Amino acid sequence: MKEITIEYLVTLLVRRLLLMLLAAVVFAAAAFGYCRLLVDPVYKSTAQIVVSNGAVIIENEMGIDDSKISGSDIQSSIYLADVCVGLLQTQDFYKKLSEKLENKYSYSRLDGFISVSLNREEDLFINISVNNTSPEEAKKIANTMVAMAPDYLKEFMPSAKIMITATADNASKVAPRTAMTTALFFVIGAALVYLVALIVDLNDKTIKGVADFTENYNISLLGSVPNFELTELQGGYSYAENK
Repeated sequence: MKEITIEYLVTLLVRRLLLMLLAAVVFAAAAFGYCRLLVDPVYKSTAQIVVSNGAVIIENEMGIDDSKISGSDIQSSIYLADVCVGLLQTQDFYKKLSEKLENKYSYSRLDGFISVSLNREEDLFINISVNNTSPEEAKKIANTMVAMAPDYLKEFMPSAKIMITATADNASKVAPRTAMTTALFFVIGAALVYLVALIVDLNDKTIKGVADFTENYNISLLGSVPNFELTELQGGYSYAENK
């Protein structure tokens, strides 16, 4: 087998560069066409609520009174928020949400494109995200869900304080990521051709010249057979002409 060196890999790259670029363009064009013509765009809209045990969020004329917040209140509120995330993912809640949306979506379908999670920066805040092929529907479902959440959660935790902190006022496109996908398949196309070329070249046992022979075999070379056709084309001596 041929010795794999940086020089060998670069030489192979130069030799197959045109074919690699052609494959890369074909792969990228196919990915671009797939994203733009065959895939329905998906939009994401997010709303938010906050949950506490009633002590963490204290409203007065100045807003929130941090001096009355204790560590145990924060831990209790974090626990409540975590429980609320689980309650908002139950089949019962999705059935109620489906009814509120006039049964346009089944509860199992709602479960498929709704995500409920604690905010990464503030554990008391719960993000409710909705993915849908319609930006208007994504916003509608998210806002309907946060509007229902406080009353539904208080059925299980009457003493909890639950407030809506953000409603969904926009929906951003999250899929397909056409530019990223196109660039990725451009690289994949080029890399695939290079990999195939490398495998084929490494397994090619044919001798392509004197240099190729001396590099692969530790044998003295006594001579080589000239290319008579090439010699004749170049105007050199031809045995056929002087026969």
